[in-house]
Amino acid sequence: MRWMIVLGLVALLGCSTSTNGTVYGETPTLKTAVPVQQVLSNPDEYNSREILVKGTIQEVCQMKGCWLSLAAEGKTMVVRFKDYAFFVPKDIAGRTVTVQGVFHAENLPHEHEEGESDETCGENEMDFSMVASGVIVDS
Repeated sequence: MRWMIVLGLVALLGCSTSTNGTVYGETPTLKTAVPVQQVLSNPDEYNSREILVKGTIQEVCQMKGCWLSLAAEGKTMVVRFKDYAFFVPKDIAGRTVTVQGVFHAENLPHEHEEGESDETCGENEMDFSMVASGVIVDS
């Protein structure tokens, strides 16, 4: 009987329920959430900063729930979880989520073999990611 209680407590350590939804990882401490559209439209303003972002989940890792993606205006941000300390359910795509973590925007240059073509490669692409310490999935 004790083992069942201990097992139940261990299972609950990874998540908790708040009035806004279910918390995975650490409970976010920042108070004001920025819409994902604003973050992805102004990446330089938020780059390398810890922020609280709110958006709709586009996709979730179907292996373990070890990442999720948020999208807005044709841009996507992949959210991974700090130190793989927690996972989210695999069936929450389409739900609203609030994520606290460090946002990163990286310019990905197009690479090509030197001298093979006179054509230009076009504009560089931006890669948006976040390492989250906590996630709240709205009820």
